[in-house]
Amino acid sequence: MKKIILTTLALFLFAFSNAQDNKVAVQGFSKGNLLVSGEVSFVSRSWGGNSTALISPSFVYFTTDNISVSARYTNENTGPLSSKGFGIGTAYHFNAGKQFSSQLGLNLDFGSMKNGTEDYSTKNFDIVYGINYFVSNHLFLGATLAGLTHHIVSPKVGPEVETTSLGFNTNNISFKVGYKF
Repeated sequence: MKKIILTTLALFLFAFSNAQDNKVAVQGFSKGNLLVSGEVSFVSRSWGGNSTALISPSFVYFTTDNISVSARYTNENTGPLSSKGFGIGTAYHFNAGKQFSSQLGLNLDFGSMKNGTEDYSTKNFDIVYGINYFVSNHLFLGATLAGLTHHIVSPKVGPEVETTSLGFNTNNISFKVGYKF
């Protein structure tokens, strides 16, 4: 009986280890990949007591092994101020085929903002740096760590307001979870 159990166990272990050898892990990004991701950030501000909450789902397509194009929708709320927008972008991915990669991206966003009864139109141009880490073959986690941002806010009546910021601090970190098809 002992020999039958040991033989069965040995055959099971051999079959299991052989099955593991045939499995090919395909982590990272490559040409033709379609990604769906969602970015969520929450920034607490000490001035004025208002915090910012952002939700931004996006779709990304890899045109080459290292270059992607994206489209996204953004909904952001800061106290009584709310904004919605649509954006397009492109990014160059360093080490795209690896489990851990980084990217440098350019984004252009158009939207509207409402503060009480006042309406504004917005335009944003961002240069951002981010990282991605594959947890499995399809699921990845990402973060945007820094960026150069140029905002243009145009009220219905009055002059435009332009601001430029360079963010290398913890106020500009946003996280995303994504799925690669």
